[in-house]
Amino acid sequence: MGLGCGNPGIVASLVPGETVLDLGSGGGPAITYTAYIAVVDEDACIDCEACVDICPMEAVRMTDGIARVDEARCIGCGVCAGHCDTEAIALKRTGQREVCVMPEKRVA
Repeated sequence: MGLGCGNPGIVASLVPGETVLDLGSGGGPAITYTAYIAVVDEDACIDCEACVDICPMEAVRMTDGIARVDEARCIGCGVCAGHCDTEAIALKRTGQREVCVMPEKRVA
């Protein structure tokens, strides 16, 4: 079943465009799964942690001064790439895949 989500998350097979999260309140914006995943250029990463702080899925972590993307949590929204001043993060096209969705943010 899993891609290493661990106990805090659940695994769902999602198709591009399916709404999986509602991070807003009172009809706020929803995040939708795409057929992309964030990838990091290790040579360009400067350990600023902007991507860690902004990721709505907590899919980016710093390890040894380099941003690392947890592919099981990344939904390909591109928020981290948009906040990377050095353009060390880009989106790579994938196909349908399993992603972790944190239960407290799951749309019923």
